[in-house]
Amino acid sequence: MTKAQLPGWTTVGERELSHRCGARIFRHSSNKWTAQTVGGARRCGFSKVELAAKWLDASDPDFWSIGSLGSVGTIAGILIESSSYCRQQDSTLNVWSVPAEIHFPKHHEATFTRLYLGKATCVRCGTTPAVIRLRRQIYVNGAPEFRNIIVCECGFPVWRMSLSDSLSAGDGLLRAERHWRRKASLAIAGGKHSAKEMAEIRVLQQNRCIYCDTIFTETTRPTKDHLVAVVDGGTDWSINIVLACGHCNSHRREIPFEEYCEGLGTSQMRKIAGHLTRRLSAIDLETLPPEAMEAYSEGVIVNFVKSLGKTATLRGIRPSLLSQRGE
Repeated sequence: MTKAQLPGWTTVGERELSHRCGARIFRHSSNKWTAQTVGGARRCGFSKVELAAKWLDASDPDFWSIGSLGSVGTIAGILIESSSYCRQQDSTLNVWSVPAEIHFPKHHEATFTRLYLGKATCVRCGTTPAVIRLRRQIYVNGAPEFRNIIVCECGFPVWRMSLSDSLSAGDGLLRAERHWRRKASLAIAGGKHSAKEMAEIRVLQQNRCIYCDTIFTETTRPTKDHLVAVVDGGTDWSINIVLACGHCNSHRREIPFEEYCEGLGTSQMRKIAGHLTRRLSAIDLETLPPEAMEAYSEGVIVNFVKSLGKTATLRGIRPSLLSQRGE
């Protein structure tokens, strides 16, 4: 008896099996097998464990299975369990849940409904749901625990999706989670900037991406990138923001600014230093909010320009700017 023969079941010692949905099969001294439903009711006398498993599948309304496990992982606090890809039906079976003590994350309800539920059908009744319904059920993942599982209106928790929709939904939910965490981090980090300041930065960068030097156009628009990443303590003051094309911004993500720039080569580093030099020269210390400079993580701009101190890019910096930053 193997997992391949009874997908979803896990052996517990020599006389018992447990299923992810909470059902059990165990053997008495009589060598007969007993099936225990998710709700705890028992049916005895099965000569083979396979017969007990088949009875549970057919008779227990709370029994569910996705067959052979293909993948399992957590995105945005939601446990996403999928079956192995079925080539014949171009589909996967899925079960989604959150811890019993936690409600479904409200800030992801619309995203999850659009990406997952809107593309899924209930395995039992074929319904495509419009809202998220939770049901508290036992779930076995190593040790039994109660979880809030997303179920259909008929009460069944297994959903069929195409492989492409399933993969796309996972990527989309992950992007939504990153965006939400970024917004939450910015709210905590503090700082603010205006559209006028962003326009000034665009001029100082000569309308080019800080990293690849691509000219911004209607199709290649500038995006805001934080010199010190918000997750590393960076703020939302304009002094901590540069403009980058979407490709470079996405590629850098949370790589430290200096480390990412070093990977671009000496020639591009000098161009970046030139952009930052113009930024330093344009700073008006009399109008700069004290908390903006105080929150700035020890001068990424200055430290980066200092690393190229022997190049001509430093010639335009006012000495007072560097001296007030510990030069």
